[in-house]
Amino acid sequence: MLGLFFIISALSALGCGRPDPRSLAAAADSAGRTGLYTWLVDHDPSAIVAWRVPAGRLRALSPDARITPAGAHPCAQAVHFHAVLVLVATSDSSAGKRDREAALDCGFALFRDAGALVIAPR
Repeated sequence: MLGLFFIISALSALGCGRPDPRSLAAAADSAGRTGLYTWLVDHDPSAIVAWRVPAGRLRALSPDARITPAGAHPCAQAVHFHAVLVLVATSDSSAGKRDREAALDCGFALFRDAGALVIAPR
């Protein structure tokens, strides 16, 4: 299903018409077992720091947002760019658990489920 999401995004980029963001979000949410992508379409943030998620995937859902890939200090980036921090990670691995804890230490969770977080940094 996620492959379909990327095919639709590629066709859109080639000028074959812009797909409905809500349909893309539903397909991505279903494949990733998260509600993140629908949240992004509903809330349409103006700036995003993308942590553990490809910026292109977010760009298809929030085409007007300024999207910055996360570097070594994602929280500081989010503060600097006045952006929300979007993390796609589960607590299944020690790295995912560590990253989720770091994101939650960064600020207030605007969206939170087992697969993703959206954080408004302090």
